[in-house]
Amino acid sequence: MNTQTTNILTNISSKELFKLTTEVKETLAVNVNVKSSFKAIDFWNLQRTQRARSCGRHMSISVR
Repeated sequence: MNTQTTNILTNISSKELFKLTTEVKETLAVNVNVKSSFKAIDFWNLQRTQRARSCGRHMSISVR
């Protein structure tokens, strides 16, 4: 396969290099109370729908 570009790596200007290497100051939110609304019944329904999808997928292939 031939490529159209002969130079894969391009030159980076000093401004672009400075932007790439600047350090980002981030803080972590430590005292956040997040309540999960994902319950066991949701997990069960997720598994049930995945099983139904996979069975339907196999049946459509065998019908052809």
